[in-house]
Amino acid sequence: MAERPNVEERLAMYREAEVALREFFSADKYCLENCIKQEFSKFRTWNSPGRLGCCDHNYFEWCLEPNYPGSSQTLKEFKKLQQENATCQVHREGECDYHSETGCQVKQYLSPICLGFICVSHIQYLAKTYGIEYSEKTGNRLGGILDGIETQKNLNIWLTKIRKATERVKKGKRKQTKNQKVIEI
Repeated sequence: MAERPNVEERLAMYREAEVALREFFSADKYCLENCIKQEFSKFRTWNSPGRLGCCDHNYFEWCLEPNYPGSSQTLKEFKKLQQENATCQVHREGECDYHSETGCQVKQYLSPICLGFICVSHIQYLAKTYGIEYSEKTGNRLGGILDGIETQKNLNIWLTKIRKATERVKKGKRKQTKNQKVIEI
């Protein structure tokens, strides 16, 4: 059995996944166009722009509990990196402290729940528009990287799928053909 990645390797692997997912969501623009920029966001908690149901708590501060050897040290280092890369906004009731009118102000090391979660409407949109099946368990997979249970080999396979999905989104709506495969990320 392969040895678990050490703390530095886990953080580097997480960062690789974060960069790929951020690029995917930047290309997709679903949240920005359908929620953040809207006067009344689809999944709002309050009736003003940028106050989203999915960003209604400080999920940024939530991380998985350490489950495996080395997890405690990894999470300690992860939280330190989070604090170094975050710009806290003035707290508004019912909203994450790091959320603004332009989206999340955390530039690196988003928590697995923040980075991996998208709403059901967004999942359906990706499937219908681009033929991309987005897993609701992405946050768990990101947590597995921090726990050290995700291997570099499996991460590389997943990253390849994310990059293919990103390229498909950048090209625009897919043409419905029998030969075009669904991309599962």
